[in-house]
Amino acid sequence: MLEIAAAIALASASAGGHLGGCHHVRGKMFLANGTPGVRIWVVGTRRVLGVTQQDESLEKLPQNIRDAWHDRNGARDGGVDLYGDFEVCPLAAQHAGRMQPVWVRSSRNLVARSTYSDGMAVSPPTTTDFDIARTNHVHEATGLGGMAHCLRFTDFRCTRSMQAEGEFRCTYREWTKRGPWTRKTAVLRKDGPDWRWGSGDAPKCSIMLTN
Repeated sequence: MLEIAAAIALASASAGGHLGGCHHVRGKMFLANGTPGVRIWVVGTRRVLGVTQQDESLEKLPQNIRDAWHDRNGARDGGVDLYGDFEVCPLAAQHAGRMQPVWVRSSRNLVARSTYSDGMAVSPPTTTDFDIARTNHVHEATGLGGMAHCLRFTDFRCTRSMQAEGEFRCTYREWTKRGPWTRKTAVLRKDGPDWRWGSGDAPKCSIMLTN
């Protein structure tokens, strides 16, 4: 069934047909294994759009995308992600939990960023990374030594920021005695082997001073 749907979408794209309702999304276009090989993650969501194209050749993509994805020798550079505004036209209806096939009509405000940092992909911060970053932030903000204790948290999630390389925007819920746990945000930046607190809601922490 999936193969039939993909074939129908590809035939529609080849004929220039789509469901209508073309619209702009802000996201990250990247190369992936499998079909379709070009995909767009829509910023601020968990949605991933599959860019349908003939023979997976990139030739039907807008010129500025093709230019950004080819090196000086004309070879495809898969180590670059493209952030920007993409005009996409759906080739099939959107369904929860499925990659929606689209055709890309145009793109603008493209920013090319390397997928790698020191030869390795920058992974999102873990809960441990976040805990260390916020305690270090409290020490730096107060100028006090001692042991920092911060409130418990849950529902920790991070998405890659479009503002700077190695930067992630994270959301979490901080413990409270009454009612639902308070939702907060934090921006973390990769600084060498460590994560640094960039900005966001101030964490609730205390510092135990020792003699």
